[in-house]
Amino acid sequence: MMKTKIYALLFFLTVAMSGCDNEYDDTGIRTQIAEVTDQVKALQTLTEALQNRDYILSVVPTTVEGVPGYLITFAQAEPVTILCGTSVIAAVDTSHGDCVVFTLADGTTTITLPRSNAVTIGLDGYDVLYCTASSLDIPLLFPSTLKSGDYTSIAATVTNDNGTGTDIQTRASAGTNGVWKVDITQPAFGDDGMIIPNSSKVTLTPPKHVKLSDTAILKVTLVDKKGMETTVTRPIKYSTVAAVTSTAGNLSSVATDVELAVLVIKGSVDATDLAYIRNTLTKLEVLDLSMTDMVTLPGWGLGFHPDDGYQPNTTLKEVMLPASLVTIGKSAFLNCRALDYVDTGNAETITEYAFEGCSNLREVILSEKLKTVGNCAFRNCVSLSLIDIPGSVETLGRWVFENCGNLQSVVLHEGVQSLSESTFYGCGIRSVSIPSTVTAIPNWTFQDCKYLEHVNWHDGITSIGEAAFNRCTSLRNIRIPAGVTSIADDVFKISI
Repeated sequence: MMKTKIYALLFFLTVAMSGCDNEYDDTGIRTQIAEVTDQVKALQTLTEALQNRDYILSVVPTTVEGVPGYLITFAQAEPVTILCGTSVIAAVDTSHGDCVVFTLADGTTTITLPRSNAVTIGLDGYDVLYCTASSLDIPLLFPSTLKSGDYTSIAATVTNDNGTGTDIQTRASAGTNGVWKVDITQPAFGDDGMIIPNSSKVTLTPPKHVKLSDTAILKVTLVDKKGMETTVTRPIKYSTVAAVTSTAGNLSSVATDVELAVLVIKGSVDATDLAYIRNTLTKLEVLDLSMTDMVTLPGWGLGFHPDDGYQPNTTLKEVMLPASLVTIGKSAFLNCRALDYVDTGNAETITEYAFEGCSNLREVILSEKLKTVGNCAFRNCVSLSLIDIPGSVETLGRWVFENCGNLQSVVLHEGVQSLSESTFYGCGIRSVSIPSTVTAIPNWTFQDCKYLEHVNWHDGITSIGEAAFNRCTSLRNIRIPAGVTSIADDVFKISI
């Protein structure tokens, strides 16, 4: 019955806000509506707290424009300010030790919410928290009555797709790559044994290569002396600096600092914006595009070709691509010689020459949706040491990894359908396993792989092309698959 009255009041206020005829002079009522809007929202919060069995952590007297009221902090809901004697809430009774009673404007309907009579913990908000390098401390909220002996431990975890980072602080006791690190500062207590406000926090350390589109979950659990647990959670996003919001072609007006080392973009970018990055933001080291709606990274988008008057880029180290990306265009990162890490997101196509000449590129994460890798896509990536090629790949083009002399580990997953001429020409590969879905070794596929020692293949292979293993001088005792019906000339010339 009480909830029905509350909803009836909310309905009445909503009708009052929207039911005035446009021809009626409603200036007075509009002013009143403006004054009570915040209190209606506060009333909604109280109603939701009642439904969710939330409880009050603290009640702090306050005054807003001469009107007395209280700042109410909850264990789960956002804090609200309740003003007394308004057209929404008539009074707040804080005299009870175990609850707070809110009397509504009709003078009879009340909402009673319990105070915390146990040890509780809270955060200063529960929506997505956007962290930057300068804002990685998150305050922990406790009842003002908390004493030093009231709890036994506080545990905090941050979980993302790579795992969970944990810190547990007990009354007796303080990042792995890819996993968030979290540290707890325990609450401090005064000489009277009571908690010192704002003395407790968790401090987050993001993992390497985290991008703004990633979301982690912070969970903090407090265990009281009776063994009872209270848990609060909050989603976390991180970027080194605050993001700029751009529309296509507008980046030059929102990212005006030419000394930028880190740029995080939300919204849309196009070829004009990428040209601005190439030509003007010449000191940029990290570019986070993960919150843009880009579908195709244009050809030459971040590429530096000498025929166009560009010198190779030697500053850009890391680019984070959006989940919306389908195609990485021709020569998109050509001659980005400082680039050392790329996650291709959900890209289905990596076009020819996309990363050619990225001589410092050490790590590439290929999409599980990847279908095509074009000719020369990673040619002359001389620092690349391993590549994991998903089974979704239908075609690996010609000379894809040509002259990747440090490429020692290549994983070809089941499902990869075809190699091409000279795909691994001149690589540093030591051993290779050919998946059962590949039935032909084309011409010159592994030519000049002088460190190649072992080839694990299957009897479903039917042909081996010309000079496929030519000048593989470390290769010994290779077995020809039983299914081979065609062997071209010079397959093992200057090899075995």
